[in-house]
Amino acid sequence: MAYLEAAQRYFEARAAFYDQLSERGLWARVRRREAAAVQRLLGPVIGVPVLDLGCGAGFYAERIRARGGLPFGVDASPAMIAELAKKGIPGTRANVANLRLGDRKSTRLNSSHT
Repeated sequence: MAYLEAAQRYFEARAAFYDQLSERGLWARVRRREAAAVQRLLGPVIGVPVLDLGCGAGFYAERIRARGGLPFGVDASPAMIAELAKKGIPGTRANVANLRLGDRKSTRLNSSHT
């Protein structure tokens, strides 16, 4: 559990500028290529609920929404979920290991970097 707490602290400290960090240098190049692969794997998403596990600040959730999908983000970091909410994307704070979705249905799943 110490690892999970350390990871949460790391992402909490970077949430406000996480998008900016991923838009520069090598990470930006890798994410662009990765985003194209994720889009291919998800296939058409217009009107499709997509669960984005480990959504962070919403990098993939934004792209899913831009393609007409209905993303729902899940992240262990409250600060990351707050960043997601600023973008108007619904989500919840949860650890993937103990995630409860209730009656939420998703037909697609994205879990990059989780």
